[in-house]
Amino acid sequence: MKIFVSHSSAFNFKKELYEPLQRAFLDNPSVNLNLPHSESLQPSRTQKSIGQADLLVAEVSFPSTGSGIEIGWANSKKIPVLAVHKTDHQPSSSVALSADKVTEYCSDNELIYKIKEFIDEMEKNNPEYNKISKEYSQSAELRDDRSQILAPTAKKLLGEIQSLNVLDLACGDGYFTRLIKEWGAKRVVGIDISKNMIEIARKKESTLHHEIEYMVGNASELPSIGEFDVVFAGFLLHYAKNREELQSMLNGISNSLKPAGKFVCFNENPEKPLHEGIQYGVKTLGPNNIKDGDIVTRQHFEKQTKKFEFSHFHYELDTYNQSLKTAGFNNIEWTNFELDGASSDQEEYWNDYLKNFSIRPMRAIKS
Repeated sequence: MKIFVSHSSAFNFKKELYEPLQRAFLDNPSVNLNLPHSESLQPSRTQKSIGQADLLVAEVSFPSTGSGIEIGWANSKKIPVLAVHKTDHQPSSSVALSADKVTEYCSDNELIYKIKEFIDEMEKNNPEYNKISKEYSQSAELRDDRSQILAPTAKKLLGEIQSLNVLDLACGDGYFTRLIKEWGAKRVVGIDISKNMIEIARKKESTLHHEIEYMVGNASELPSIGEFDVVFAGFLLHYAKNREELQSMLNGISNSLKPAGKFVCFNENPEKPLHEGIQYGVKTLGPNNIKDGDIVTRQHFEKQTKKFEFSHFHYELDTYNQSLKTAGFNNIEWTNFELDGASSDQEEYWNDYLKNFSIRPMRAIKS
């Protein structure tokens, strides 16, 4: 993806804009940043270079005739425009008429997240995204860690769910949702924010007839769909953009559970969110002195070739635990993954994944 960055010269753009962008996309060969006033790049603020871009990011905290012209060029070539501005600076009213989206930010981390979020939306709306989603879904079900570690761990932590009602949040293409139904759950509902993934899950359901309900929804704004005995969330909480959204997610989960209901999730490892190198096909990128709210990028590889990546937020162990307690959970346990009994001869290979990896299971009980 080629990103042209437009901005005013009325602020220290090299430090406040260029440096955060370069740090965020340094290890992502699929992103080509065009920073027109960077010392490492030749100036390229031309109509031609913008016409060749996939996205124009305009920093509009300060008025700029040049940026206005560049946005106009992008509009004429139907190049998507994301306008970003600092929380304490209001852009010109004309920006809203020419940008596809206008969003504010209060920190470097939030700026990067907003840009990546917009890129994700662009890719989801791209006609090719459905093909990518299908390929991902097909390959993911064949991943060794899913069948040998994630599935047996989920089954153990969920416990006996025969005839229970289970909600699966961030269900993706329904991999765990289907397993939960096969393990004996009565009513099973899967919710995911991605329309594409829900479409894949529903297509699988149309052939398997598991009587699973799938719906598109945001876990931080859960609809009222009844009470459940168990809520499972495979990789959800660390996508909360801030502590308030994390709390909103957990409050919604708690409200969806019956008293003494169980919450089980897979999550970033709050005590070790980063691991070295490519381990089990995954590379993690993030700040050395990582803290609450910092962005972690997880790059997935197949035979040393990067296939895709996701970004999420890091939160400290105490942040998660305090938020869980505020939402009404107790008996909070961050535990280790389990290896399928039939794979015991591979325990040495999976040892780091089981005990010292960048993701970790957690379970808690609603008070």
